[in-house]
Amino acid sequence: MSIISSIFTTAVKLMILISLIAGVYLFCKNVFGEVYNLWAGLGAIITSFSVAYFLLRLCLWGDFCLDTGSSLALIGTGLGLIGILSGAKFVEPKIIELRVDLQEAFLDASLNCVGDKNLYEKALMSCATAYPREFLSLSNQLAKAIYLTPMLSLADGVFHSTDEIKPDSCTSYYFSVSKQCPDSFVIFHIKHPGFVSESKN
Repeated sequence: MSIISSIFTTAVKLMILISLIAGVYLFCKNVFGEVYNLWAGLGAIITSFSVAYFLLRLCLWGDFCLDTGSSLALIGTGLGLIGILSGAKFVEPKIIELRVDLQEAFLDASLNCVGDKNLYEKALMSCATAYPREFLSLSNQLAKAIYLTPMLSLADGVFHSTDEIKPDSCTSYYFSVSKQCPDSFVIFHIKHPGFVSESKN
């Protein structure tokens, strides 16, 4: 019985260490990574503390009480939700205006330019479907933040932490279409003079 108890205690201690390492890793990834998101980072590290606290009480006293741990987890979830919403750049007025103007330029190219009509139609469709896809992705992230347990939430965060940042499907066609049909982008360039230089960087 003592051997089983020893194995159990060691396993719990290891899980505590893993949860804390995961929290610190996700915090650093969100705060110092390519996409700065302090809220998501704080949410991850507080969630890791809630998991570690619960496991510590379980290891030391065999206590399954979730009161304090769940309070920390609730705070972590709240911060995570703020992080997800603050990271949804596609709802910003500047991005909305840019995409609408870009879609109009793609439409003009498909109607008035000679060239690869298939490319123009793909570009136009990419802008038309960008928002539904991103809203579905946002809904999925919010659902995971709300319904996953703290431990699963940490595991999911670590699993997806190495995912590549997907390029904006609407703006990704800009260079290829504007090169073939520059006349369709005259108004777009007047309204968004900094877009070209930002995209190249």
